[in-house]
Amino acid sequence: KYAAEIEWMDSEASLNRYPDVNAPFGGLWIRSSGALSLPTLTRALLAKAAASGADVRSGVRLLSWDEREATCKVESDNGSFEAITLLLCLGAGYSAFPQLSDLPLHQVKGQTIRLARPHGLSSTLPAVSASIYVVPDGEEFVVGSTFEHEFDNLEPDPVLSVELRDRAAELVPSLSDAAILDARAGVRVTVPRVRLPLLGPLPASKRVWVFTALGAKGLMTAPLLARDLSGFLADPETLPLELRPPS
Repeated sequence: KYAAEIEWMDSEASLNRYPDVNAPFGGLWIRSSGALSLPTLTRALLAKAAASGADVRSGVRLLSWDEREATCKVESDNGSFEAITLLLCLGAGYSAFPQLSDLPLHQVKGQTIRLARPHGLSSTLPAVSASIYVVPDGEEFVVGSTFEHEFDNLEPDPVLSVELRDRAAELVPSLSDAAILDARAGVRVTVPRVRLPLLGPLPASKRVWVFTALGAKGLMTAPLLARDLSGFLADPETLPLELRPPS
């Protein structure tokens, strides 16, 4: 169906095209694939929003909200404001608000590392994805990610950093001794078992919505839902049932 975009390469074809990649059973080559720098993407989206008339205020912490008949009064550590609709796009920060405690959300810690590029590794190595991903970024590689369902802190684990490098070396063997330059960890939010985003008004609320639980696929699901968000806000009945917060 997608022959123009995707090509199956057997092990011999893969070895000929990408000799640095270990693909003993072959693999899919996606012609239009690529990688995104999330900080760069975020800055670009915020700049575009500001250019389109949005009032962008970074570094502001939400404190509380009070839903009223015609508006919602929002309190922050940088003053208060009125909103017709308050859209809470919260990650792990949802746990700070008792009003959200009944939402079926689950936190999953994820860790990534950066590896130095070994001498002699091809500069044309593509992004590789299997049970983990290995993405070239200049003279470094980003490798991720872990899925930790139980954790007691947000610090990167040095043991997991080595495990990630070992798993990266299963895909690109020359990374086996690559220097670990950096490790980072964060938290994804999901709806257990369902694994779909949560989007819609809070139960018994008309003006306070949530947009969360994007999990590990937010780069795909967030733009897809954002495309139709204004329509959902104008007519909540058009929201797919499987995305709505349970009442």
